[in-house]
Amino acid sequence: MPTINELRGLPVINLSTGEQIGEVKDVVIDTANYRLVGVLLSRAGWFHTGRGILLGGMKNIGPDSITIEDETAIVSAEALAAGGRTILNEDIIGKDLVTAEGNIVGTLSDVLLDVKSGLLTGYEVSDSVIGDLLEGRSNIPLPAQQRIGENAVIVPDKEQPVEVNKTG
Repeated sequence: MPTINELRGLPVINLSTGEQIGEVKDVVIDTANYRLVGVLLSRAGWFHTGRGILLGGMKNIGPDSITIEDETAIVSAEALAAGGRTILNEDIIGKDLVTAEGNIVGTLSDVLLDVKSGLLTGYEVSDSVIGDLLEGRSNIPLPAQQRIGENAVIVPDKEQPVEVNKTG
C-alpha cells in the first residue's frame, strides 16, 4: 500500500499526448472524510502554478507515475482546496500523534493510502531517528475518531500502541 510521500514527485502523464504535464508537489485530503481529494502540481516555469488534478480525473496512480486521459482533468488549486480540505504535507506530516490521555505515540511521518478508493488507511509513526534505524517505523490503522489540530493529531487512548507493522 503506497504512502502519501511516495506520491510526491511522481510525474503526471497526459495519455492523449504522451506529455508530462508536471509533477506532484503535494497531496490534498478531505479532513472530514479522510480521503484523497487530488494532487497539486508543480512545474518549472513562471506560468504553471496553482494547478492540480482531482482524484476522479486520474486514470491511474501507478508506482512510477500518475496518468490522466487529457488536459480536461486539470483544475485550479482553488478547486482542490474547496470545502475544508487541507494540503497534507504542510498541515499533517511532522505533527505529534497524541492520545487523549496526553501520551505522545510518536511523530506522524506518513499516511497510508488505498489508491483505488482514495481512502486514507493508516499512519506511519516515527518514535525517533535512532528508533527508526534500529526497529523501523510503526504503522497503525487510521483511528475511527481523531482530531487534526494545529500542533498535534489527537487519537483515542485505545489506538495508542496498536502496532500493525514495522517497516525498515
